[in-house]
Amino acid sequence: MNQMHVLSFQYCFHHLRRPDSEVPLHAHRGYELVYYSSGEGVLSLGGKEHPFSGGMISLAYPETLHTERWSEDTHVWCVIFQIDDAALLPEGVYPDPDGEIFRLLSALFAEQQENRFYRDEISCNYLEIILRLMARSVPNQDNRRQPSADRLESVFYYIQDYFHTDIDFSELAQSIGYSYDRFRHLFKARYHVSPKKMVLAKRMELAESLLRNTNDKIESIARTVGFASVPQFNVIFKQHRGMTPKAYRAAQRGAGTSQ
Repeated sequence: MNQMHVLSFQYCFHHLRRPDSEVPLHAHRGYELVYYSSGEGVLSLGGKEHPFSGGMISLAYPETLHTERWSEDTHVWCVIFQIDDAALLPEGVYPDPDGEIFRLLSALFAEQQENRFYRDEISCNYLEIILRLMARSVPNQDNRRQPSADRLESVFYYIQDYFHTDIDFSELAQSIGYSYDRFRHLFKARYHVSPKKMVLAKRMELAESLLRNTNDKIESIARTVGFASVPQFNVIFKQHRGMTPKAYRAAQRGAGTSQ
């Protein structure tokens, strides 16, 4: 599912289907999504029957024979497309309990009505999101959620960019769907260091570079790398390097002179 990519958008249409009417048995050369925004009926797909009602969406694979019967007025929104993952989702009917899929589908139809650049490319993007939302409703779907490694990687890159700021790790953990304790455990297992220690290591790395290569005041360096005060910076730096920032700068410049 992570590699899913809509290759091409073919066409879409909207119809009002009347009660007790039926579409003859047929198949498409592409994948077919049908959204039922109102009404109810039965989809016969590959020999299996799937009841549907308003707020549901169906998926049919290429060349799968299917037909629909409606028991009341039903608005249907159909999209035909090609995709590169034949096993992306089981054929059948899926719910849209909060209407999020229909909002995206409406945006897709609006995009198709406008003769603008990248119309089909944007429509393909809408389709990929719709299909992923559908996948969330599949029991035991391996890719319902972004893999933990990917979510942890997003935090890793955030730390690289914002280590000098006051990071709220509980809030950061919540933003990727974990409690703080669970996040800390997974992060340490992946990167062999806790998130707080990674922040500290990045701060020390930058502090050492500034002490070696600039004439910035110690107070300025402390603020730049994320410490609230010089005393705090001095204590933590000494714990890290075995000497104060001032002594470290003098030692580094003395070593350079002797060479």
